[in-house]
Formats: sequence, structure tokens, C-alpha cells
Amino acid sequence: EGMLYYFFVGEDATNRNTACHRTGKTPFIRACEEGLTDVVRWWVAAEWAPLTHADAVDGRTGLHAACDRGHLEVVRVLVEAGGSVDECDANGDSPVVCACKQGHTEVATFAAQHSTLAGAAVSSDRVRECLEGG
Repeated sequence: EGMLYYFFVGEDATNRNTACHRTGKTPFIRACEEGLTDVVRWWVAAEWAPLTHADAVDGRTGLHAACDRGHLEVVRVLVEAGGSVDECDANGDSPVVCACKQGHTEVATFAAQHSTLAGAAVSSDRVRECLEGG
């Protein structure tokens, strides 16, 4: 109940794309990082945050957050809504790389299959190794 209040009613929900003073994250990024699939699905359907919305500090999108935490269903929602798995954060990491770094092979594979960069998503040895199950 507390999380629903945070995302839909509370002070931070009214400032939808403004970072929370407590967490430093926007509600949309938090929902993606927490794996709250239904909240993310609703947020996307309501068009409350653009899929390209990124954290002001590290440039991470909701896809980065979901891939980093291994939340495959959230990744599916975002990709099916048109989110880019090729967009890089401030460190130069794509969501595919984020998933690989954390050992989320299934998430990395799904994301890589939706890359529009003809192999760029799997260009590093580390990512290829991850996708090959190594």
C-alpha cells in the first residue's frame, strides 16, 4: 500500500519526472528498478514519463534500471512500448551491458534481440560471453 501511494498519490507522484528528495530517483525509474511490472505498465500506458526519460545523475533509463536488477517482465513492457536497448548511460553502458554485468543472461539475451544496432549491443567480449552462457 505504501508503494502505491508513492507512485500514484504522494508528493513524488505529482512531480512525476522530478527526482525524489529522499532517493534521488524519479518514481518511474524507481518502479523499473523495483520490478513493479504493473506500475510500470500503467505508467507507460498513461504516458506519464517518456521511455527515454533518464536519471539526471547517471543517465540511466528505466530499461537500464530493470536490466541491471534482472526484471525481465519490466524489460518486456518497456521494449514492447518502444524503449531503446541501445541507449547508453553516462558510463557508456547499454541496458544489455548492465544486464550482463549483473549476470542476468536471460534479460541480456532478450534485450540484445531487440537491438537496432546490428551487433553493437554484443560488441564487447564480456557481453558475447554472457550471451553465450559463459
